[in-house]
Amino acid sequence: MLKNILTLERVTILNKKQQQNVRGGGGYCRLTIIYSNGGREPGGGYFLGDTGQDISNAASNFCSQTVQSEPGVSRCFYDCEHDGFGQ
Repeated sequence: MLKNILTLERVTILNKKQQQNVRGGGGYCRLTIIYSNGGREPGGGYFLGDTGQDISNAASNFCSQTVQSEPGVSRCFYDCEHDGFGQ
């Protein structure tokens, strides 16, 4: 199979570094994690999804899992670029 793919026109084999930079089917979301001691940790991440709603769902799932599994985390918020930040 790989042999057949490599014979196609304009096919390029990517090295490991190039593969890590491939993005598609996703979008960026800002995250804010709130700790029970009052601390805040802003950040962000690239979430996979075919639609804006899929991306928001992935960020929501990440927040839910973080609150449930990380000691000391009381809340998590997300704001995704597909909605327009701050909307």
